[in-house]
Amino acid sequence: HHRKRSGDFSFPTFDSSSAQSVSSSIFGGAASIVDEFLSGCSSSSFSHHNHHHQHHHHHHHHSSPSSARPDSVLPEELPFFEHLNTLLKPTLLRPSRSNGHNQYQQQAHCDLEFGMNPQQVKSVLSMRTRDLASGRTEYAVQVLIRCFHSEAGTQPDAFPPGVNLTVNSQPVLGLPAPLPCRPGSDPVRPGRPVNISGLCRLSASSQANNRIRVSWLHRPSGPGYCLSVSLARVVSSNDLANRLLTLPGRVRPASQTQRQIRQLLLGNGDDDEDDDDAMVAMTTITASLRCPLSCARIQLPVRSDDCRHVQCFDARTYLSMNERRATWRCPCCDRPAPYASLHVDAHFQSVLANAPKSVD
Repeated sequence: HHRKRSGDFSFPTFDSSSAQSVSSSIFGGAASIVDEFLSGCSSSSFSHHNHHHQHHHHHHHHSSPSSARPDSVLPEELPFFEHLNTLLKPTLLRPSRSNGHNQYQQQAHCDLEFGMNPQQVKSVLSMRTRDLASGRTEYAVQVLIRCFHSEAGTQPDAFPPGVNLTVNSQPVLGLPAPLPCRPGSDPVRPGRPVNISGLCRLSASSQANNRIRVSWLHRPSGPGYCLSVSLARVVSSNDLANRLLTLPGRVRPASQTQRQIRQLLLGNGDDDEDDDDAMVAMTTITASLRCPLSCARIQLPVRSDDCRHVQCFDARTYLSMNERRATWRCPCCDRPAPYASLHVDAHFQSVLANAPKSVD
């Protein structure tokens, strides 16, 4: 394969006398970014999607001073899951028995139960498929365990230290590996939902309860934790990318990007006290038609609402990487770029459509 020559292209429709042509360049160091994103990729990690959390009121509850009432805990929404039902509302993990007499930390256990009605069981069974190559069963509708800090308000997934789970006396093997930690400190797993569909009693005729045993390192003076079980439909990264084109307000008009470019060229962009060059006019704005993550030509150009640069990245590549390992940070400026903040740049779309394939 011969390498195509990188040429210059101009962003169209500038009405400013100081507007300069915008040259293109291939992103340097993109391969290392890909390596960084792919290193340590494990099964799906998740955060924030449109579902309506069912708010339940929990009665006869005596909470410790360090914990909020579990009914005030709102699980953070998940982009890669569509919430269907709550099978067990957020429930405080109370040590039913503990080993050791250390007043600061104890190995604690807590037993919980949840049930599923025939319709819920059927939704899991009817949407499962078997991968013939690996022999694994894939569930399009999943039973998810999630843990949170027992604090009022919206809470991201957070496992208690040293957590292990069994469902119906079978160990949950899908827990994320503990994060690297200093010697002597407690191992903590990164917070994310865990699919326990394969361990549940999935009989449409009987409504046998499912038993969960949680063991963890309990600190009486530390933060409280709660656990919930929910039923959710898996949403693929491709579906999420396509939704950006149909959700209201998620396609940024070309005129907005053109105005941003004019401001950058004239030196009257956003005033940023941390940036000494914020008010200095640029003579050129360099952007690449290649995604900084994949080095391939961008198909669906997106940026976060918090990004101040013109450069875009490819939506499907970015979402696919976050599906495997959730970081949700812009590959260009490293600012947080959660799914809810992403928008499609119509101006960049136009440039991609009109620029020759030889232009990067």
